[in-house]
Amino acid sequence: MPSLSNLIRRGARPVTRSALRSLGTQRWVVLILGAVTLGAVTLVGLAGVGLAKNPATDQNPGPPAGLAPDLRAMVKNGGVAVGLDGQTEWSYHDGTYIPASILKLATAQTALTRLGDDFRFSTRFYLDADRNLYIKGFGDPVLISEEWALIAEELKSRGMFDQPLKEVRVDDSAFERDILVDGASESLNPYDARLGALVSNFNSIMVELDRKGNVRSLEPQTPLTPTAQRLAHRMKPGRDRISLSAEYNDGLFYSGELAQAIFARYGAKFTGGVALAKVPPNLKEFLHHRSSHTLADAVRIMLRYSNNYVANQIVLVMALEAKGEPAHLEDGVALIREHLKTRLNLGPDQVRLVEGSGLSRKNQVTLGAMLTIADGFYPWEHLMTPRGQGDLMAPAKTGTLTGVYTLAGFLPAPQGRRRPFVILLNQNQNTRDKLFLKMLQYYQQHSQAMN
Repeated sequence: MPSLSNLIRRGARPVTRSALRSLGTQRWVVLILGAVTLGAVTLVGLAGVGLAKNPATDQNPGPPAGLAPDLRAMVKNGGVAVGLDGQTEWSYHDGTYIPASILKLATAQTALTRLGDDFRFSTRFYLDADRNLYIKGFGDPVLISEEWALIAEELKSRGMFDQPLKEVRVDDSAFERDILVDGASESLNPYDARLGALVSNFNSIMVELDRKGNVRSLEPQTPLTPTAQRLAHRMKPGRDRISLSAEYNDGLFYSGELAQAIFARYGAKFTGGVALAKVPPNLKEFLHHRSSHTLADAVRIMLRYSNNYVANQIVLVMALEAKGEPAHLEDGVALIREHLKTRLNLGPDQVRLVEGSGLSRKNQVTLGAMLTIADGFYPWEHLMTPRGQGDLMAPAKTGTLTGVYTLAGFLPAPQGRRRPFVILLNQNQNTRDKLFLKMLQYYQQHSQAMN
């Protein structure tokens, strides 16, 4: 099976309904940097606590002379900080800011700490006396067509397809339904995909409708299903990305139909269709499928493509593991708050969380606290995507909303040392990347001199 990273298409801009047709025919897992909302916001009121200050002065020193002119020119409403081995090396404009998607570093480290890098997402299968196949989802955020093919192989090897099956019955009761995430809009953007316990292919289908009304899937690994057919006939002729987020049950029916179609490729025969039903009590489990992708795989993808859907699915899975069914988003957010308090000594006066992706503008963080969060991700810095230019690269995570441009990661440091950094710009002009390159160049030269 091809690796998931080879199946993912880069995304650069939010996708409107009118723009979906332009996305092309590549693998459609489009993971976008944040959501588009209006206006920059200046925040006040949180205490500026983060990495330890200079013990001699109990103050954060200012930036080095080699960076001060760039900071004055590029930072109009925002803050920048750099640490070194658990201390704040320097900070510029301490304050409280909207973090956008760099907040995913808090979600990721909480999940990796609680669940472990090798945690596998689950999907369970049951068979009743009438040979109805029940599928119960537990929030796998990367349940794509290729994963369904692996499931088909497992079921076939256990004899599931030796006799005809009746219906496929899908069960999403492990999560609360119709979960609302603050900051998400009623759009077809991939980052606005509905959360749910059983979601396939990120609640999206790539199809083509010709002028004669014929529909075909644009992905060979993804069969055309009745739901895809029905929704495709609502669009204009051409290629389009169909979102399954408008109606909650569309996504559930699609998962059941997709399972039926892929299982049929492996010899399964069905006499019935797809129905929504809970697994009956005491029905014996036939298969507990554990995803071929680990939590670390999902985090790497989430960070690289800044997928808000994956982030909040992980939040819900944490809640499910800790509290049981049905999982509630707020319970998962509470676990992130607990992690920040117990592991990083950051309380509600330094970090205010509403959800786990950074999509909400109600998320607030002090400059020092965000530096501490970035530093806390050091054990997993290898999951970050290198950013920069040419040979000048460093692991980092971006965050983008309208008027919010953020970046956090690790700058070059002398061998055996770590240097976290954070850029929090809540301003109209996006100077984030230019400033990052200046900082990267400065510390590359500085570290080489130290070594």
